[in-house]
Amino acid sequence: MCASAGQYSANGIRSLSMARLTPLDLRKQEFKQSALGLNKDQVHDFLEMAAEEFEVLIRERSVLQDDLKDLQSELDKYKEIEHSMHAALVMARESATQAVKAAEMEADAILSQARTEKSALLFAAKDQLND
Repeated sequence: MCASAGQYSANGIRSLSMARLTPLDLRKQEFKQSALGLNKDQVHDFLEMAAEEFEVLIRERSVLQDDLKDLQSELDKYKEIEHSMHAALVMARESATQAVKAAEMEADAILSQARTEKSALLFAAKDQLND
């Protein structure tokens, strides 16, 4: 009989409706001897059940492989988005750094011009006082 629990038909084969066939079922299935050897109907029924179970497994595997391909494709899209976002972040950092440098240079130029104007005003004021 089958090693796992389940419902058995009159010929001693577990029904697929209750539980799925397991590798242990295949290994432990016993066939009754008839005068000419094994019971051909029982062997045929068991092999048919095994074949049906393997067909189910093949279909499930195919579905899982398709799902895996879809998920891999989706993952690749997200990786591409991540790469684009990283590149945009790097560009934004570079732009910010350049903007800060430009602002510092402009501030230095304004300070330099203010110092020059201050010196000129002081010189002019001293010159007027001396006159």
